[in-house]
Amino acid sequence: LKKRYYASRCSCAYLVSIISTIIVVTIPFLMCNSSAIGGVWLKHDSYTEKPNVEFSHKIMIELQSISPNNETLSEIFFSTVGSWSALRSGSSRAADVRFRHIDDDLDG
Repeated sequence: LKKRYYASRCSCAYLVSIISTIIVVTIPFLMCNSSAIGGVWLKHDSYTEKPNVEFSHKIMIELQSISPNNETLSEIFFSTVGSWSALRSGSSRAADVRFRHIDDDLDG
């Protein structure tokens, strides 16, 4: 013996069933496509990173020129590191180097 009960389409149970079905289908769809929540599928993305750069007071300058008359190569070399200057002792020159720390974005 079997007995089935059917609720009419105007009942509260039928209304709850329809609303829950709509919620179960639409909420995940909106969450996946919404950029305000974060979304699953990214439409546009960007990533920026600021490197940690510090001035270590080490300078190496090398200038090369060709004279127009006899087309010989002349070199001028300067370095604040002693071992670098020793490698190029023939073309090494003395220089006066001044620097000033300017921090435009105030990050140190």
